[in-house]
Amino acid sequence: MLTRILKFLKGYVRIRLSGYAPERFFNLCGHHGIVLWDVRFTGTEYEMCVSVGGFRSLRPLVRKTRTKVVILERYGLPFLLHRYQKRKIFVLGALCGAILLWLLSLFIWNIHIEGNYHLSDDVILSYLNDIEVVHGMRKSEVRGSEIEAGLREYFPEITWTSVEVKGTRLIVHVRESEEGETTKNRR
Repeated sequence: MLTRILKFLKGYVRIRLSGYAPERFFNLCGHHGIVLWDVRFTGTEYEMCVSVGGFRSLRPLVRKTRTKVVILERYGLPFLLHRYQKRKIFVLGALCGAILLWLLSLFIWNIHIEGNYHLSDDVILSYLNDIEVVHGMRKSEVRGSEIEAGLREYFPEITWTSVEVKGTRLIVHVRESEEGETTKNRR
């Protein structure tokens, strides 16, 4: 996977090789350290991929072996940037959109409460609002252990709590005590 990403970032071309001595061409590429991959033999010609830097150093080898190289397709970031060179506003807008998406992912946008039966969501959300755990707060400001301890202390009928952050969502898991357990705790 990492090699695919690196190949995309550096760019590569798919070429077709035909001519007098393709075997000698392959040997010279190996000697000069030019990496070829995905080599396919199609009748009298070879198709393969080579990096952009490797393609630039092929010219003397092609002359020496009397072969002919034709570019079939271009892949990668350098060619993509060249294609969108005249559309700078589009690229700028896409970049701004990605940055905005990243910035918005740093905040809590949804607070979800699970496991409450007797206490309503509004009551628990009201308490969270009082301790300044609100929609739109930074994820780095969420102190899960403090929220859990505060919920158990403020609501005696809650026996267990857990707070987790998933993406831009704060999930508060609550387990309420049954009627018999509440009377034991209050004595």
